[in-house]
Amino acid sequence: MIDYRTLAWDTVIFSHVDDDTGAQMHFAITHALAWIKDHESEVEKLLVGIEQGTAQMIFTCRGIEDHRLQPLLTVADPDPMLFVLMPDDTHLLIDGSHRYVAAAMRKDPARRGYVLTWEQAQQFVIEGLPIMPKEAVVGEYSGL
Repeated sequence: MIDYRTLAWDTVIFSHVDDDTGAQMHFAITHALAWIKDHESEVEKLLVGIEQGTAQMIFTCRGIEDHRLQPLLTVADPDPMLFVLMPDDTHLLIDGSHRYVAAAMRKDPARRGYVLTWEQAQQFVIEGLPIMPKEAVVGEYSGL
């Protein structure tokens, strides 16, 4: 886990609220991507099937901004998306929401992705952030 007070000002963070429990988790994406670069052989790689329904949910609920989406519509091979294999065996998309939506808009059948195990992902969980209303955690503006 990472103490929020140690994060650089420009650290990319993904926040998630569990719909069943209301528990909030925050992942330091900048740290995760740097770790993957140094440990790529330890990370599962996959082709992610792009589903229109999932893209619509992401577009509606994940704070997709047009100024970040539009440039991705012309990128032939964007960076891989990043998922965490959650304890309930679902895959949580923690980096690449704009890339997923762009792929759906382009009608791409699949895109590259990485999957961190739950255990691997724990080193990127940010601790110490205050509990916030769900609306302040998800579905808001997702960055500069």
